[in-house]
Amino acid sequence: MVDRVAFIGVGKMGSPMARCLLRAGFRVTVYDLSDEPVRELAAAGATPAASPAAAARESDVVWLMVHASQVGEALSGADGVLSAVRAGAVVVDGGNCDPDVSRRHAAEAARRGVAFLDAGCSGGPLGAADGSLAIMVGGDEAAYDRCIPIFQAVGGRIAHVGPSGSGHLAKVVNNMITKMTDFVIAEALALASKAGLDVAALLDVLTTGAARSWILSQAAELFHQPQDDRYRPTFSETPPPAIEEASQLIWAVRIAGGLGVPAPMAALAAELFKASPSGGRSDVFTIAAQLVHKHGGERIDSPTE
Repeated sequence: MVDRVAFIGVGKMGSPMARCLLRAGFRVTVYDLSDEPVRELAAAGATPAASPAAAARESDVVWLMVHASQVGEALSGADGVLSAVRAGAVVVDGGNCDPDVSRRHAAEAARRGVAFLDAGCSGGPLGAADGSLAIMVGGDEAAYDRCIPIFQAVGGRIAHVGPSGSGHLAKVVNNMITKMTDFVIAEALALASKAGLDVAALLDVLTTGAARSWILSQAAELFHQPQDDRYRPTFSETPPPAIEEASQLIWAVRIAGGLGVPAPMAALAAELFKASPSGGRSDVFTIAAQLVHKHGGERIDSPTE
């Protein structure tokens, strides 16, 4: 039975996910490089830990929710999870990671007698807060079955999609769709704004027609906020969002090339991300603003405001 869960990385995704686990009755231990979110979760009933190793030592499942560049240290560093986690435990990597790297992490964990699942999570901080994330899991199916109660505490739709690396590959596919959609919406809204259309009113109509999508609905919601609030960061700015988004699309292009699958749109989107100024919101609004600025325009705003 899974009862004790360690959560490594309690930022804008990890913190609400840890709270979901607490509400579901799991005993949760948390670690983060920043003290404040750990203190807040401790006040909510979590146990703080001084290192990933300390968090993992007595846990049945260890969930990593850190940036791809931090996974290696959190997992295999001197005070990393694998230095202390018990044989038979399960490590879940829920971040955005290169599927090839995830397979190497799985092999390393297996040598320690530990199962490793890669779990791509889609839905952002809002989905993390209300426990409605879409979770795509790769790795050992028996380990996946053990972790289903945990996945159900934070997710609305969960699926085992294949062997190690498959969960993060599924997230790459997810991000191909969402990030390329970002650019399509950005171009369309830039045109609408430049032509003098009321963008907020336009979005209210578009979200009920054939162009409707979750991403477009997010655009419509934000265009009813004050203009300055539309460009506030959704995620942390380290690493800069444009760089992180580009890396995901670069993985997609590399994987597609290895399989002989043409991916010209993903390649173009990756180049656009790399050319964008860094910082700001990691979604359509920063991208739209960057594109408009890049071509000498102004931010995309409704002329009625």
